[in-house]
Amino acid sequence: MMDTGEVESVRRDEPAGRRWFVTRSMQVMVALGFIRAPLAQADARPLRRPDESAAAEPDLGSAQAMPEPEPEAAPTPSFLDALVGREFRGCRVERVSPEHLGGAAIVLASPEGAFQIDILARGDVRGVAETSRYALFLANRGDGRQATHERHGLALMDVAEWLRGRESREAPLQVQTLTQRHAAHPRGNFHLP
Repeated sequence: MMDTGEVESVRRDEPAGRRWFVTRSMQVMVALGFIRAPLAQADARPLRRPDESAAAEPDLGSAQAMPEPEPEAAPTPSFLDALVGREFRGCRVERVSPEHLGGAAIVLASPEGAFQIDILARGDVRGVAETSRYALFLANRGDGRQATHERHGLALMDVAEWLRGRESREAPLQVQTLTQRHAAHPRGNFHLP
C-alpha cells in the first residue's frame, strides 16, 4: 500500500495531456538554447519600495506606464559587417553574426534558398575553403554527406577570397576551431535563428 507522499508523487509526474507535453518541450528547448523565452511584458510589474503605497503604483494599462524591455546587448562591430548586401555568385549576403556559438556566421540568399557559411579558426578539420587564419564551412547539417548546390560552394570560396584580402589588416575574429566548438556546444544548433 502506498502512502500519501507516493500518491502525490505519481500524480505530480503523470503527464496531463497535450498542454503538459508542449510546456515541458518548450522548457527543454529554452534550457538548451534552441529558442528564447518570451518576454512577459503583460505580467511585468514595476518593483515597489516597502515605503511606497499601492496607490502610487502606475496604471499598467496605459502605454506610457509600461516598463521598457531590457535592451539586448548590441552586436560587436566587425569587418564582416561590410559583407551585408554584397553578392557572391548570385547569392546576396543577408545577415552576419561575428559571434555565434564560437564561430562567425554569414547568411546568404540564393535562388536555391537561404544558406549559412560558418567561419571558424583553422584546426585539425579542414574547411571547404581556408585562409591563413580561418576555415569556412557550409552549415547545411549534412556532415559532408549531403549534396551541395554548386552556387553555394562557389559563393563560399568567393567569401574566403574576400576574407584573405582583409584578414591581415583587420582585428582577428574571436572564433574557435571546429573541434573546440563541438566540445563547447555538443548539441549545438549552429544555424542562426
